[in-house]
Amino acid sequence: MCARAASSVDGAHHLSLNSKHQGYQDARRSLTQVATCPPSGLGPLQNFDLVNFISAPWYTQAMQPTYYQPATTLFCFRALYKPTDSSDLLKPIIIEDYSNLYNVNGKALTSGGVGSLQYEIAARVFNASEPAAWATGPYFPYPNLNITGHVLVDVPDPIPLDPARDVPLSALGSTWIVAAGPSQPGAADFKGYQWAIVSAGPPTTPSNGACRTGSANSFIERWQTKNIGLSLVSRIPYDPGNLQLMAAVAQQLGYDTSVLQVVQQAGCIYAVSSSEVKLTTLVDLLLALQANGPFGCTVICSSRDALEILVTGLSPIQHTSVRCLHSDLSDDARTLVLQLHAKDLHEAIHYKPGEGNSSQPEGSQHAASAPQGNGGSVGGHLENGNGPGSEGDGPTIIDKERALAHVLVSTDAGLRVAESTGLPASMALIVHFDLPTRKEVYLKRMGLFARKAPLRIAVFFVTAGEVATFRTVEGFSAVPIDVMPVHISDIFPSHA
Repeated sequence: MCARAASSVDGAHHLSLNSKHQGYQDARRSLTQVATCPPSGLGPLQNFDLVNFISAPWYTQAMQPTYYQPATTLFCFRALYKPTDSSDLLKPIIIEDYSNLYNVNGKALTSGGVGSLQYEIAARVFNASEPAAWATGPYFPYPNLNITGHVLVDVPDPIPLDPARDVPLSALGSTWIVAAGPSQPGAADFKGYQWAIVSAGPPTTPSNGACRTGSANSFIERWQTKNIGLSLVSRIPYDPGNLQLMAAVAQQLGYDTSVLQVVQQAGCIYAVSSSEVKLTTLVDLLLALQANGPFGCTVICSSRDALEILVTGLSPIQHTSVRCLHSDLSDDARTLVLQLHAKDLHEAIHYKPGEGNSSQPEGSQHAASAPQGNGGSVGGHLENGNGPGSEGDGPTIIDKERALAHVLVSTDAGLRVAESTGLPASMALIVHFDLPTRKEVYLKRMGLFARKAPLRIAVFFVTAGEVATFRTVEGFSAVPIDVMPVHISDIFPSHA
């Protein structure tokens, strides 16, 4: 099968299929038999793994333009799903949409579309037995009225829904996941969803011998904000292969795919919507990397305030050791922190249960004889969320085999001591939490990688208002800066 983007008079790219393909002809023949809409047997996907679905970003490959998501916004479209309570997925799940206006990497838009009122969108599962059917609508944080479940009363959550105080779920928009693949939960080859078809409820309007969502009245449809929409989504930002597959599946389900417009994903930079989301994204990255075994990471920020936020946010992560550097420390203290950090990382990587683990990395021979009391408080050492080290902690690390992520958080000024020695060779990752604003700052940061490091990965965090700055940083680099892949294993090999 061959899918292509057909340009219309207005320049938009609409989805069409090669009509010579036999599968397409079979689908069209089945569509001519659709007498009523919605098609018989169509409904939310059964045997649906909601946890897997919301576990990673989705990138829209094609979608039906709507009032709240018009054709001018179908560039670099990505959706993240954030549960308000990960232990109870019947509570609201925040949907964080991101797209660009008019062109790739244009003006950044977040949930709420292009209107003057920006708000969050939330989904709520109707019932636990049908997790692929959601109620969706605006989300207003407690204690304001929240039509996805919270209430305008001064009582703690959770409380039962009360129709007298809450907008009923049936009054909200409807979202169905009607297909997902390549395999289903329980199958021997199931490793998670790679593509999905998302419909705004059932397609109730006849259209071109098939069915579509939205009102049959064109005036009403123009302003419709719920129960209208069809999206073909992938875990990969640019995925023409699965786009072909999803288009064929949508047709076989009875959808009119001529309403779909291709979303331009090539060359996109998916900026996060706010500084707060950067920290959440960093936590997600560190948790994903832990699956590969012990690793070292340096996170660089531009201010002491940002450093405090990072240390506070990263320290509670399980199996994580955090040390920090800043300008208020003396050069000797900063050198000591680097030595201890290198020692901890070396021992974690080479740790073997039941064997002696007293070997030391090159360049840290003096770490074991460091003065007592400097292992924690001087460098702000936090271990597995236990809080700052106290006086007398010394240079040892508690429960070495359990510390998988060894994170060094520093301001640019705090890393001056590392400019001559570099970071440990096993420190494969540098995260630019704040973008370098000048070329000399960028070069100093990238020069921290050890000359003998077998792997050198730099990750840049870009907020919605920093795309132009990032383009400048990209100009400093001698190599292209790619979009972060969905699967961490694509760039970080496992130590197992």
